[in-house]
Amino acid sequence: MIRADVADGPEAASIETGPIIGIRTSRYLYGMRFDERTRRPVDDGFQLYDLDHDSFERENPAGRSASSKVERTLREALLEWDRNTPLLEAPEDAT
Repeated sequence: MIRADVADGPEAASIETGPIIGIRTSRYLYGMRFDERTRRPVDDGFQLYDLDHDSFERENPAGRSASSKVERTLREALLEWDRNTPLLEAPEDAT
């Protein structure tokens, strides 16, 4: 868990899976594309879900003004986590 001052509380978990990194709070899920070659976030392909109102993640309001404060807060927390988290390398013989 990391600290992230988001609208619904201070606790959040960061996620890295394939070409996406994300941050999840008890209410929101925010994600962005991840360049697997450079291992850095990419400035497109954003996803934001309000899990209280859209638990099946069907409506992505990322980029809309109504969600801008929550999106900005989660994005900043996610990018801070990315800057401060060392990259893990899989052993070459791992399959």
